[in-house]
Amino acid sequence: MYIHSVEGSWLGHSLWKTRFVIDDEDALNRVRACGAADLWIDVALGVDVDTAPPVTSPTPSAAELVPTPKAKPATSMADELKTATRILERSKQTVTSLFAEARMGNAVDTRECGALVDQVVASVGRHSDALLSLCRLKTADEYTYMHSVAVCALMVSLGRQLGLDEAVCHSAGMAGLLHDIGKSVMPQDVLNKPGKLTAEERQQVEQHVEHAASLLKDVEFELPVTQSVLQINELMDGTGYPQGLKAEAITMPARVLAVVNAFCAMVKPRAYRDSLPPEQALSILAQAQAKYDQNVVQALEKVVRSPLGEKILRP
Repeated sequence: MYIHSVEGSWLGHSLWKTRFVIDDEDALNRVRACGAADLWIDVALGVDVDTAPPVTSPTPSAAELVPTPKAKPATSMADELKTATRILERSKQTVTSLFAEARMGNAVDTRECGALVDQVVASVGRHSDALLSLCRLKTADEYTYMHSVAVCALMVSLGRQLGLDEAVCHSAGMAGLLHDIGKSVMPQDVLNKPGKLTAEERQQVEQHVEHAASLLKDVEFELPVTQSVLQINELMDGTGYPQGLKAEAITMPARVLAVVNAFCAMVKPRAYRDSLPPEQALSILAQAQAKYDQNVVQALEKVVRSPLGEKILRP
């Protein structure tokens, strides 16, 4: 079997690699003894599970039978995975269609996006693990739309962690889903360039938020989604773009979006670089105290170090 990822905190198991092949008895024994409760396999690269009876654990002691208080998900992981799979299939169609229409110069219709965000909010509420688990398993060529859906789902989860109401969480999720739409009208060779960008190319990339605002200017949202998308690259110390806004001049959803987008971009591999370990990405955000809202960074760390966060940590 090809192990795609190991669940739980990276401090909670003894495996130093999370992607490898189980091809002998020693490797199998190491996995069984590593301390992780669950893991994902990639059946495209290895064998699927067979129908053999599961390995049973020793009978627990009386002390181990004492229940630990824990919030029970509204649905089982298995049931929610089925729903999440349908959501992701719909998201692929919705986001790719949205980008294609924008690329051809047509008006942006976000009605499908609103319905999709509703489903993301509901899925995260029922079982926060399922949707982001599947986001991690998508391939590199699906990066653009998967990144958008992952940012959307994490925005909703982080909004709840910060105590924002449901309407603001929904608005934050919509901003997360649409934040990259400006890139649809940019040269793809610049966006995917494997080497360092020239000054002119960097300027082109930085214009994507203004392109997004232009594409969304005629769309009516209940809350200022377009404003959040426009401010995604604004930094607390005023060194961001396109307006150089500072601190309180940046909306809270935009501050959340800036942190989430930066984190997701760092922990995912791109054409021009490898992914960063999640702890390093968090450290970079924490060290940039002047640039990112540290209340948001701290809330993100809580989400990331929970079972939910583990679903998007590794490519």
